[in-house]
Amino acid sequence: MNSRTVTLFATAVAMKAIEQEVARLKLTEEEVYEKTEVMISSVQREIKKLIELGFIQEPPDIA
Repeated sequence: MNSRTVTLFATAVAMKAIEQEVARLKLTEEEVYEKTEVMISSVQREIKKLIELGFIQEPPDIA
């Protein structure tokens, strides 16, 4: 799954939680998307660095 797909999926889940009033924060869809994009990008960079340093293995390709 690419970053955009993951971000869109996470945004949809967050918006549903807001709609159902189970989310603590009441954000707009744009705010959710921006925050989600930043978090996912950050985690992806961290994972890439851990792979480069040899702390974790690269996941196998899934066809």
